[in-house]
This record gives sequence, C-alpha cells and structure tokens, in this order.
Amino acid sequence: MAGQKKIRIFTLKSKSSPSYKGGHIKKNRYMSKKTGTTRLSSLIENPIRQFAASKMSLGKKTQCIVEYTDMFGKLYRIPVRNRTEMREAQVFLSIFKKECTTLKQLVAEYPIVMGRIPKKFLKEFRSDVRVLFPKVKGSFINKLAGY
Repeated sequence: MAGQKKIRIFTLKSKSSPSYKGGHIKKNRYMSKKTGTTRLSSLIENPIRQFAASKMSLGKKTQCIVEYTDMFGKLYRIPVRNRTEMREAQVFLSIFKKECTTLKQLVAEYPIVMGRIPKKFLKEFRSDVRVLFPKVKGSFINKLAGY
C-alpha cells in the first residue's frame, strides 16, 4: 500500500435513530494520492491471482514414470522428464516384453501340474531355455519352472 494514505471518516448518528449506540461509527477507507478514488477492491482478496504470461514457463516440470510388470509380478519403474527419455524407456522395456512373450510360449509347450513343470520334462526345458538365453542362471530356470 505504498503511495496510499489512510483516511478515517467519521459519521455522526442522531440519538433518535434506531442504530445509535452512543458515539460515532468509524469507517476505514484507503485513498490513492494520484487519483483520489477509494481502493476497496484492494482490500478484497482475489482467489485468482494475476501474473504475467511470460512467467508460465518457469513452473516446475513434471516427472512421469514408465511402469512395466514382468511375468513374475515384479514392477519396474523408470522416471522420465521428457519425450525422448520416454521413448528410450519404452524401447528398453520392449526388450523385456519380447523376452517375456518367448518365455511364456516356451512354458506353454510343456504340461503343467500343480503350477510346476513335471521333473521328467525339466532337463529338456532347461536345455530349451539355454538355447534361447545362453547366459541365464539355473536359479532363474528353476523359478520359471515353478521350483
């Protein structure tokens, strides 16, 4: 409220009026030195703030997360900040999707009893998995077979 001066206006009431409470009523009004008009609108707070359009780009950038759930239920989350990083994450996760579909097709070829591949087919299953994925550990193959 720089450049404004506070002026106190006194209004007297007669004793015969119904709203008389002994004394006078004080009203505070702010008057501008330049225009001399009251600025009651400056006293009322506006819920919608006015700001320059050029400052819109200064807002905090949002961060998206690309999620992928593999066939074992493990959730992979990759945070990305722009479209190029999102594209790279999707290309990276597409490799997982391809491997996951080939493994599902391989498991679908064998009979499953009580959620597991029977032990008589386990040796053949391991050799098939090693042909497709040569660097796979034995513990992963056992988990894939249900053991």
